[in-house]
Amino acid sequence: MPGGEAAVAAGAGMGARDRRGAGWTVPLLSVGRIGKREQSVPVLPGPAGREPTVAAGGNRPGRMGMLRRPAESSRSMAGHHPGEERQMAGPNRGSGRTASWRHLGAWGLVAWSMAAAIAAAADGPARLLVVSVTTGFRHASIPVAEAALEEIGRESGLFHCAFLRQPEGRPPQPRAPQRKPDEDDAAWQARQAAHAAEMDAFRRADEVWQQALREQFATAFAPAALAEFDGVIFASTTGNLPIPDIDAFLGWLRGGKAFIGFHAATDTLKASDAYCEMVGGHFAGHPWNAGGEHAFVVHETGHRVAGMFPERFRWKDEIYQYDGRYAPENLRVLVSLDMAASTPKEPWHVPVSWVRDYGKGRVFYTNFGHNEATWKEPMFRRHASEGIAWSLGRFDAPAAPNPEAQAAEYLRGVVAAAGGEQADALRARVDARIAREPGWAVGLRPRMLALRSLPAEARSAAAAALLAEVMAER
Repeated sequence: MPGGEAAVAAGAGMGARDRRGAGWTVPLLSVGRIGKREQSVPVLPGPAGREPTVAAGGNRPGRMGMLRRPAESSRSMAGHHPGEERQMAGPNRGSGRTASWRHLGAWGLVAWSMAAAIAAAADGPARLLVVSVTTGFRHASIPVAEAALEEIGRESGLFHCAFLRQPEGRPPQPRAPQRKPDEDDAAWQARQAAHAAEMDAFRRADEVWQQALREQFATAFAPAALAEFDGVIFASTTGNLPIPDIDAFLGWLRGGKAFIGFHAATDTLKASDAYCEMVGGHFAGHPWNAGGEHAFVVHETGHRVAGMFPERFRWKDEIYQYDGRYAPENLRVLVSLDMAASTPKEPWHVPVSWVRDYGKGRVFYTNFGHNEATWKEPMFRRHASEGIAWSLGRFDAPAAPNPEAQAAEYLRGVVAAAGGEQADALRARVDARIAREPGWAVGLRPRMLALRSLPAEARSAAAAALLAEVMAER
């Protein structure tokens, strides 16, 4: 489907006369069979001068893709399901060594895909609204993410996708002029006046685009439209999405629906504390940039949503930290940044993937997904699929908050940032005490959290002082 069309792309299960493959657009309304009942696919208004469109996403049941083991792989990972054996060759968990995703192979994905397909066949595929609209920064990986989600849903049989995409034709904002060193007043004032005129034209054009966007959301997030879906995916959305009634949307989620957020879903609706509370946190920078290879730790290798990863691994992606609204008492964090093996080292905890119950609904979020390569990685795709399946209630797994594990990782971050050459020895002492007193680090969290508010030059000294005080305790 042309990326500029304001459309909902309907996923799998279209009626026989509608089965024309991905990218085919039809006017007004497409009625297809989704799951075990007929569904009217929501229709969104197109840009000015175009009729509304619905696009068939080609998300039909098909054969599972062939999965092969990369030649360089030294590991095999069985699907993490009851009755399956999980074997790892080479350096294993607990050794202190880490694995790169590109060295993990994909042997376990066949068993996983079969199990997912069997589960989906029993319950029928779910219907998910995939939102990829941005009013702030727009990630280049979004088209890759859209294609990956459609493919994951089709190959697993777990879900069908309907896409709420960006309207075409958003005008670029003119850049403010900068005065040249040798520019006289008259020339500078003339350029300022020209820029003011350009900005007036931009505001008028942008309001037309914003109105088209508001109409899309008014249609897609109307109660009758949401009632057709089992959940929603925010695929690197950013900015102030014009959801007409955020409280009604969150109430719909609490009523038993699924919310799945990828990467910049936490850089969305910053002004809404209620949305931030639901998703778990809000973006406050990414010191761990997309071009760097960072280290990660899995807190529960036995958890099905995270069990595809070894306990420690490395991957290249952009990793967020979160503002003060992040509430560990609401979330079960499954994957975190391993501060000791990452650069830069900051004295705090950086959660990466988590789950939570939200009323009768479920929330799965992962910060992975900035880079296009991430969406092509089998281990990440399995992480995404299992998170989606869990959020849809296809299986149960622990979701109770784990603030003790998060506080322990916070303290390990302080050790990594302030421990210097003694960091490994101090880390061993910290881990030993946490093993004896699991709640010890929770009591330290307010003091550790205070480090976040300090300027960088003062933070290092304060972290070192806190660490010395903590290690002096008996």
